[in-house]
Amino acid sequence: MDKIYQLTTGHPALIQTICYELVRIANMAARKNMTMDDLETITEEQILKRDNSMINIFWTQFCMPLFQ
Repeated sequence: MDKIYQLTTGHPALIQTICYELVRIANMAARKNMTMDDLETITEEQILKRDNSMINIFWTQFCMPLFQ
């Protein structure tokens, strides 16, 4: 949870989106535990690559660089 907060600087919509994607992956894979690799995959494939300039601006201008 700390890493999610750090990545999003606490932005509620981004936290919700990341958590939604984590739950979706966990349900599809029938697992209860998520890994940092899951978070990295979601961030790169689902969040950053969405065609949503508002979110892209937020990620690139206000959030820390990913996975330092």
